Amino acid sequence: MMGCGFKVNFFYVETCEEYWISGCKKGGTDALYPTSIEIDDDVRDEYWTNIRRKPQSKGISRLRDIGKYSN
Repeated sequence: MMGCGFKVNFFYVETCEEYWISGCKKGGTDALYPTSIEIDDDVRDEYWTNIRRKPQSKGISRLRDIGKYSN
């Protein structure tokens, strides 16, 4: 992989922009640091129902993630 950024595990070939993809967590700390999360429409039902176990939140497509290392 190209790049030398901290906690980088992917990059866009066209732009060399680096980013990190995390697995989804039941507790909601999907990011390393505080950030906004956007949940794609095609996976929103599965995310809220199977991963987060909060089916009542299926209508939420954006949320603020406190991050794993926020403290």
